Amino acid sequence: MKKNTFYLIFILIIGLIGGLFYFGILQEVQIQEQEVGPFKVVYENHIGDYSEVRKIQDKIYSSLVNEGINTTKSFGIYYDNPQEVETERLRSEVGVIIEKEDYEDIFKLKGKYNVRDIPKVKNVIATFPYRNKFSITLGVFKVYPKLNNYIEEKSYKSTPVMEIYDSANQKIIYLFEIVE
Repeated sequence: MKKNTFYLIFILIIGLIGGLFYFGILQEVQIQEQEVGPFKVVYENHIGDYSEVRKIQDKIYSSLVNEGINTTKSFGIYYDNPQEVETERLRSEVGVIIEKEDYEDIFKLKGKYNVRDIPKVKNVIATFPYRNKFSITLGVFKVYPKLNNYIEEKSYKSTPVMEIYDSANQKIIYLFEIVE
């Protein structure tokens, strides 16, 4: 009986460690600086709880699929720090990134959606595994402290953060534009 208990505990520990690696908890956050963009985005402005933005992204994605436009990247640009601004006043811009092969179909979207270009700029960047919605929460606790320390050490100005949820490559990309 003791042998079976040992094996069960061993399997549970291995499963837990594997899960921690899978979700990126044990992964070191790498920070770099590089130019990123340009992006063509379809979006909606949102005021309120950041946890509600996924619904908007899903709505835009489904709507674009009906227009014959597919994408594997959604995004959020978060203008306010939730530790400093009341939840109901948080501002964000959320939607999807249009792939280059669909640029010709943008004319279909005019008048139905907000469409704009995000220029190529130099950013502080970090990535985190994107396995499911839980990854977004883990990333907030794991990535933001490191990014904030880096930005503070470099004396960069605080800017809105853009999070790109790249489902095809299973990663979240965090972008802080560098403004010195």
